[in-house]
Amino acid sequence: NNIIFTGAVSNASDYIKASDLFILNSSNEGIPNVLLEAMASGLPCVVREIKGVDNYITFHNKNSLVVYEDTNIYSQLVSLLDDLDKANTLGKNASLFIGKNFSLQSISSKLLKALSNKNWIILSKYLDILFCIQAKNSLDKIFHYF
Repeated sequence: NNIIFTGAVSNASDYIKASDLFILNSSNEGIPNVLLEAMASGLPCVVREIKGVDNYITFHNKNSLVVYEDTNIYSQLVSLLDDLDKANTLGKNASLFIGKNFSLQSISSKLLKALSNKNWIILSKYLDILFCIQAKNSLDKIFHYF
């Protein structure tokens, strides 16, 4: 009774603000903007292990709960809802992490460093992040929460 499946909405930030936690139950993602937005807003996040996202954006028990393949996601959700101190800590850490690592200044600095080092793989990764943020006009949404 407390879970709402809305489908697509134009006012996603209102739903994020009204939420107690965020769940990303996907097992395959590129750069999940919705996760960046939820973390930036300070929501505690429960995230399935996603190759390329785990230990790059999400860090288990530091800024999110990462649910590994052999772990029951329901039990992780219940444990987080039962421990509000842990949930609040994860949310604060997530918000700080996004502010530090995904600000326009941070991404620009990383792009310039990768370009000067001719590290095309890393450059491509940060360009993808920047383009994803810009393409969905998420930059304003992300920093609106700070």
